[in-house]
Amino acid sequence: YMGQIKMISLIEMAYNDLVASSEPKVYSVLQSGEISLCVPPVRDATILSGSFNPVHKGHIALVLAANEKGKKSKVFLEIAIVNSDKGKVSLPDLQKRLEIIKTEKMDVLLTNRSRFTDKIVFLEKCALAIGYDTYERVVNPKYYDDSVAKMEDSLSTIIKNECIFLVAGRLNDKTKEFQGFTEDL
Repeated sequence: YMGQIKMISLIEMAYNDLVASSEPKVYSVLQSGEISLCVPPVRDATILSGSFNPVHKGHIALVLAANEKGKKSKVFLEIAIVNSDKGKVSLPDLQKRLEIIKTEKMDVLLTNRSRFTDKIVFLEKCALAIGYDTYERVVNPKYYDDSVAKMEDSLSTIIKNECIFLVAGRLNDKTKEFQGFTEDL
């Protein structure tokens, strides 16, 4: 016997692969317990990206309402293991979040890309549900190396891949004013 054999879960294998890869990758974690590396692109889905720390009824209501509007065949919550504002999610934290999400009977995508710019390479014909605060980041050049041109290129790629944003308004925590659009754009 040459050494110890370490048993690791499929979630841990997916997590380690996402952390180690320099290429964009996405894994699906289905309610059935199936975990698989997705062969891009993910098509015809409504996706709500977030850290889900913790997931709550508002997240579920948002993605389901977005799917009513977007009428896609699949619904996913998506967790980027590295968040551009919040850093890397640890494996134990990810496992806890997935356990809670499982109780909500939602399928999950795990990715190694935090910005829509970077994850659009594996999305096609998707409805991307976002809150108004995320919308403000999507259209902020800060997240594109302070380049308006890069931001416009990114948004044009989203359009080219036939993806749309469904933006939910929200109450500003500081001002207590509603932030959102008064009509569909």
